[in-house]
This record gives sequence, structure tokens and C-alpha cells, in this order.
Amino acid sequence: LRSVARFDSLVCEALSKGAVRLTSGESEDVLAPVSVIDRVTPERRLFQEESFGPVAAALCASNEEESIRLAND
Repeated sequence: LRSVARFDSLVCEALSKGAVRLTSGESEDVLAPVSVIDRVTPERRLFQEESFGPVAAALCASNEEESIRLAND
């Protein structure tokens, strides 16, 4: 249950700071929904930390160099 709560915390923090959920669903007991979150920024915990949950965080880069830098963070 702590893993699902942590997962929810990461997703909720990103959403509260401007990210957008592209899929819907609510966690049930020990199951977290598959989530695709757009507009995640590098400052968000969802970008920085391993979620150990079914989530894809999407973000935009202005060019190829920034894409590589973000991928290596």
C-alpha cells in the first residue's frame, strides 16, 4: 500500500504543478492505474525519482541537445 501511496503522491505533485494526465483511472488497494502524464518538468519528483509504478512521463525539449541532456538526467 505504501508503494501505491508513493506513486499517487508523485503523480499528484506533477499534476498540481501543471502537468496533464492523458489517461484516467484511480488507484485501488495495491493496484495503480496505467498513467501517461504530459508536460512534466525536470523539477517534478515524477521526473527525478523512480516511481515503481505504471507511468510514462512526457516532457518537451526545444532541440536535440536539450533532449539528450534531459534523457541523461
